[in-house]
Amino acid sequence: MNFRIIFTSFLVVYLISISFSQEQIIYSEEISERQALIEFYNSTNGNKWNNNTHWLGEPGSECTWYGVICNDSKQVEALHLFSNNLTGKLPSSIKYLNNLKSLILHNNKLSDPIPTEIFELNYLESITLNNNNYSSNIVSIINNNIFKKWDIKNDNRIGIEEAINALKISAGMNVSYANELYDFNDYFGVNEQRYLYSEEIYRDSKIVQGTAFVEITNEMVENKEVRVTTYISGQWSGWKDYELVTDLDIFYLGWGFENNSWYEPPIKFASRSMYIGEHFYNFIKIEGSHYYVEYIFAGIEDIVVPAGIFEKCLKIIKKQNTGLRQVYYYARNIGLVKATSSSSGDGYNQELVYTSINNISYPPSRKVYMAKGQWKSESNQSGGFTFCFSSQNDSDKIFTTINFENYQTQNDLNYEYYLISEDNKSFKINTEFYDSNAPEFDISINDFGDITGSCAIENINYTISGKVTIYDK
Repeated sequence: MNFRIIFTSFLVVYLISISFSQEQIIYSEEISERQALIEFYNSTNGNKWNNNTHWLGEPGSECTWYGVICNDSKQVEALHLFSNNLTGKLPSSIKYLNNLKSLILHNNKLSDPIPTEIFELNYLESITLNNNNYSSNIVSIINNNIFKKWDIKNDNRIGIEEAINALKISAGMNVSYANELYDFNDYFGVNEQRYLYSEEIYRDSKIVQGTAFVEITNEMVENKEVRVTTYISGQWSGWKDYELVTDLDIFYLGWGFENNSWYEPPIKFASRSMYIGEHFYNFIKIEGSHYYVEYIFAGIEDIVVPAGIFEKCLKIIKKQNTGLRQVYYYARNIGLVKATSSSSGDGYNQELVYTSINNISYPPSRKVYMAKGQWKSESNQSGGFTFCFSSQNDSDKIFTTINFENYQTQNDLNYEYYLISEDNKSFKINTEFYDSNAPEFDISINDFGDITGSCAIENINYTISGKVTIYDK
């Protein structure tokens, strides 16, 4: 390597270390994330961006601003504004985005200087600044997508060790975290497989636990082979999602319950070839209403759920102009392993409990039980019911969701009820989710898998009977 280049790079990094050792004078007081974002917008001429949707909106709306990604605590953890006609300079106040993990700004027109305060972002893991108007040697170092733990000695300084590490990176070494292409179809789920999820549902300031059993199949719908996700049990029992996989992209076509509802146009939410940081924007109409939906490939994470540890999961964030925010984690050759959702005080957390793919069970020792049968009222109205549950061992407390079929035609039955069991044999209503008029359930399962019991809902009594089988596919 040319000695002059090495010396210049060391000199630049050394000057940065000096700036770390001095007090910062420009900002003597902390400023809010909102103010930091506004200064970022003004400094990079946000009024001329290709897309500045929702920027400078009302206080509290920052997580809906285009390219802004927040965590569950509504703290900014990523700015993804690549190819968006950013001009001007990055402001030094960027350091007040204290939780920033990802800064994706390639393919813009940003110019010198790069603020040294960028090195004060302790959680920053990835940054892309390539294809801008920068000229300084330091760009060749921080231009990599693996900006990770610069401060090797953890002494809040960039010194010789950090300079050597940075030069290795700029020379093409240690690039194991560099961006790679990902085919979402490899993570999307497996045809003719079923998945059991635990659910924590937040509704009306209450929390309840239940289960959801989901099946994925390939079916012909309107002369197209589409992937259908069917919710066999849980809070969306009977619901179907329809997705289309093409050679290039993956689209969400619509959903169905009693009747199918199709998005106009279909929603593109992933690609067969995509990089971390890519966005997919959709302006759609459904049932006469217009919506803005954004999907973001936010990164790769290791996820721990009851079914096991799944490494290098794809993290997909969905944002909608209605305030809905959802985060999905997909494991390669498995499918969805975790999902969270929040909107206007309601939400849910969903985690994979069990699945079996290619004769491999996740986890190996877990048993899943399918309970099916019939309910019958005093007035001889009747219908079917389904609930699924699982236990690692006999001492685990079990939460499950029982669904009644034909509920649309019954005025005296609701859709779903949340049960709890201490012993895998006796199931009662989980009263934590209900007010004083909670329904009563008394369901028993004997050693032969026979289900007997009763329930009382709004002063109407029902008998319950059925059978439990072990699901081992």
